[in-house]
Amino acid sequence: MTTRIATRRLSHLAVTLLIAAVLTPLASAQTLQTRIDRVLRAAGLDQARVGVAVLDGDTGRMIVSINPDEALIPASNMKVLISGAAATILGEDFAFRTELILDGERLIVRGAGDPALADPELLKEMRLSADEFLQVWVGAITKTGRTVREIVIDDRVFDRELFHASWPPDQLNRWYCAQVSGLNFHANVLSVYAQPTADGAAPFLTFEPSAPFVEMNNRAQTRTEGQNTIWVARPTLANQFSVHGNVRHPLAQPVEVALHDPARFVGDMLADRLSRAGQPKPTVRLAEEHERFEGGEVIAVVRSPLEVALRRCNVSSHNLYAEALLKRLAHEVTGMPGSWAGGAAVVRMSLQRRLGPAHAASVQIADGSGMSRDNRVSAGVLARWLATFDPANPRERLFLESLPRAGMDGTLRNRFQGKDPTHEIRAKTGYIRNVSTLSGYVTDSGSGRRLIFSIMVNDFPAKVSLAAIRQAQDDIVMHIDRALTDRVMGDRALGGD
Repeated sequence: MTTRIATRRLSHLAVTLLIAAVLTPLASAQTLQTRIDRVLRAAGLDQARVGVAVLDGDTGRMIVSINPDEALIPASNMKVLISGAAATILGEDFAFRTELILDGERLIVRGAGDPALADPELLKEMRLSADEFLQVWVGAITKTGRTVREIVIDDRVFDRELFHASWPPDQLNRWYCAQVSGLNFHANVLSVYAQPTADGAAPFLTFEPSAPFVEMNNRAQTRTEGQNTIWVARPTLANQFSVHGNVRHPLAQPVEVALHDPARFVGDMLADRLSRAGQPKPTVRLAEEHERFEGGEVIAVVRSPLEVALRRCNVSSHNLYAEALLKRLAHEVTGMPGSWAGGAAVVRMSLQRRLGPAHAASVQIADGSGMSRDNRVSAGVLARWLATFDPANPRERLFLESLPRAGMDGTLRNRFQGKDPTHEIRAKTGYIRNVSTLSGYVTDSGSGRRLIFSIMVNDFPAKVSLAAIRQAQDDIVMHIDRALTDRVMGDRALGGD
């Protein structure tokens, strides 16, 4: 009798434990929504347009939904769509390939739209300057012993719409609005360095890469007091620069100003370097629309793996990389010069395949970087898109590993400070005026379980600082981190891995 009672009690206890383990994730989900609501209210975002979606990576079920279907401006979260599509369509073996072709006395520079070509950050890692990079090309040409009379820049892998019509006109000379070309070089920026001279006199300027053919008007002044305030202006459609402001100390970092017509700029630099090497200075032109180049000898090739472009796109949030990937997608699929409209169609096609036509139709794609305020996507679509990427698939893993890690990489290096998350956080940030976004993954390294999130804030009031919004986003992700811990513990209580 006593044994039967003890057995009954043990069975009742086991059932209770089982029910508790099953209900823990459900209770956690309800609590998570409440906690996130509380964070948003505490941050003063009641008057902002906010979208939040959190998905269970195993079931695909949405466990938090706050205006998940409202189409909002994504800022750099647009890069999540572009880089994900690029990884899966182009594939892990893809590489941009820029060629120098010598055909008689004509040099053809065939661009691939490579955003990494002589990227100043990558050159720094290789301990090379842009001029040294160019000298490698000049060496390959002079080694042939032939004279180059004409340089033809074949940039037709992309169209010649160099900047998007919806980008802010007053920012088109900034590095983050660099023009997008079929032949990019040095991230399509001119790096300006300044050294102070005598008080009141113009500072001494140097440039990387050196370009003696550009017009530079030095209106800056050396000052013995105050701070460096140097800045560089350029009209929209010319490589004419004017330097303004004060210089007290040598610049620790250069001022970067976007170039006009990068492809032509590369040709002019090559012509200048060949002239310095003792050749007659060749003429420079862009390839005609239907011009064909057959034959010739490939004398130099620069290959850039897709992995590099994805990491610079997401970890560094470099806009040029996102735009080049979008246009390259269009070229890869259609064989035509890559364009913003063509790339948007390819990404929408990828969205349709992964999420279905309704979600694809809800997305508006203007550019790849998110600089345009014409982009629209919902938190629900972003979270569902991220949920389709499988770490076991090499192409999809390429995308997943390109996202920055909290407290470690790129735009997330200084986020989540002092919060000590239990699980790995990989996410993409986004910011333009009155827009702040964060979308990504919280993943348990032991079980592989993950929660996927998108937090989008638009039109936040002036009284709420960007720092406060980012703090709120970090707090929300930390609540998601704790919710994942509850789920993993629930799995273990049930005897799961």
